[in-house]
Amino acid sequence: MAVATGAAVRDLLQVTGRRWKGTDVVIVPTRVQGIGVGREIAIATFDDVPLFQLYNPPITAIVQPTRRMGEMAVDMLLRRIAGERVSSARLAADVVFRASFSEARPF
Repeated sequence: MAVATGAAVRDLLQVTGRRWKGTDVVIVPTRVQGIGVGREIAIATFDDVPLFQLYNPPITAIVQPTRRMGEMAVDMLLRRIAGERVSSARLAADVVFRASFSEARPF
């Protein structure tokens, strides 16, 4: 999932004529419009796929503990099946900041 922030979104939404997939939904149209990724628009995605380091600029990623999430989900499901009460749980995620989120950082 790509996240676009700022005034550049208005220009980005004007791009038509092709369907984009994945991170290219934001990366390719921003290039077409001449929008500076990392300067005028910040882009981040979930799950740190090695390919994101090769983009120009490299893409910021939110890294979720997916293995632990799956383990906890199975455990919670088995406990529910056994008739136990199960409460919700939260897991921390990490952010790997790269150039796609540098100067445009909205925080």
